[in-house]
Amino acid sequence: MPAPRDFDHQEHDDDPGDDGPGWRRAAGSFVLVPVLGAARDALDAMRRQADPKLAATNPPHLSLTGSSGAGPILPEIAIDRVRECIEAAVRDTPPFTLAAGLPMRFPGTDIVSFELDPHGPLRALHERVKASGLRFGPVRFPFSPHLTISYYRTLDRAMERQLLALRLTEPIVVDRLELSRTNDPQPPETVLTVMLGGGA
Repeated sequence: MPAPRDFDHQEHDDDPGDDGPGWRRAAGSFVLVPVLGAARDALDAMRRQADPKLAATNPPHLSLTGSSGAGPILPEIAIDRVRECIEAAVRDTPPFTLAAGLPMRFPGTDIVSFELDPHGPLRALHERVKASGLRFGPVRFPFSPHLTISYYRTLDRAMERQLLALRLTEPIVVDRLELSRTNDPQPPETVLTVMLGGGA
């Protein structure tokens, strides 16, 4: 079970920021872990019911870098250089699984997410990418991985209770990273996939 954390000052990866859904991300590249398989299907069904706009905006994922712990990879870095650095950073990292924690509502917002343990193999993977030789933009918040359930929807008490009662029991398999380039207001674009452990 993930360790308890202070959620008063978290940044969110599904349009993160202190100003809520209208916040504009800096141009650059986020390193994402896509949620696949049964966990993806379960989380996607929850998101489609809770927040159809979020579900239509991006597929289930967690941000490894870009929103917390390390800012976006600077946009001027060539994609070949990014590939080279990330592949070297994760070549000796075997795939692993994560368990989702309980849903949390971020104080003062309508954002609800499953928390994830910021320690262990996920933290080690984050640190390897962070130390890969790439340059990242500034970030104000410590590494705070999460899986967003609802972001755009205004919650009433009944909806909040419903979302906080959700459970994601399927394991989350971490076997690849995706590079998502952002340049708001254009939609993010996935430009690179790198398999952990040097897989094809």
